[in-house]
Amino acid sequence: MTFSVEDDKEPKKPTLFDMLSIIETTKTPWNELTEDQQKAYNPFMINRFVSSKEIYAPAIAKIVSSITTNKFTHQSIMLFRG
Repeated sequence: MTFSVEDDKEPKKPTLFDMLSIIETTKTPWNELTEDQQKAYNPFMINRFVSSKEIYAPAIAKIVSSITTNKFTHQSIMLFRG
């Protein structure tokens, strides 16, 4: 017996891994992200993941030092990574 799953569900909310994919592969500009994607953007978790990659460590160090001394929006932090 085969059951079918209907697509009546709400759209899937973006996860941390979806956001990492957007940052690392598609590089979608902030203003083109959906509202759900912008809400899912968590600078702390993104920085934590990205800083585990040696190639990104110097850039993350600059971002973190800037964040601690200035107030930046999520959009400005994401643009800094560009």
